[in-house]
Amino acid sequence: MKTCHRISTLIAILSIVASCSHQPSMAELEKGFIRPPDSAKPYVWWHWLNGNVSREGTTRDLEAMAE
Repeated sequence: MKTCHRISTLIAILSIVASCSHQPSMAELEKGFIRPPDSAKPYVWWHWLNGNVSREGTTRDLEAMAE
């Protein structure tokens, strides 16, 4: 019986803590959606094999990714 009481008390405490956590407002969500932080953006990994790379090609790639 003591174990059941402890578990139910723990669940109640965890529920209260979870409900008190910060919930973003609609304005914050909209701002984050329109201009996502760098941490939410995809990464790029290039494999340049056998010297198949040029300054012009790299510039075009970077400009396309920036768009």
